[in-house]
Amino acid sequence: MCFRPDQFQSWRAPNAATIYIRVIHNHYYRLDLAGKCPEILQPDSHLDTRFDGTNMVCGALDWNIKVVSPFGIAQGCIVKAMTELSPAEVKAIPKEFTP
Repeated sequence: MCFRPDQFQSWRAPNAATIYIRVIHNHYYRLDLAGKCPEILQPDSHLDTRFDGTNMVCGALDWNIKVVSPFGIAQGCIVKAMTELSPAEVKAIPKEFTP
């Protein structure tokens, strides 16, 4: 399933290589990163997302992510896989990591 970039609502990271995201209508995805991005674990860090040249996000190649720490340090993170989660998979996410 695809979504428009403006439908991206929130995110949480349980570790330095995984991001859970929520989009409109309570659809959830897991982004698996190609490497570790430790900045996503910093309190008050945020994602700087760009979707250059696309009006739909359908897979890993559509993401252009930088994680910006509270100190202004930006780290590029490459998404290697984007997986839509089933309702059961969403329920299995620990509450503190549910976006």
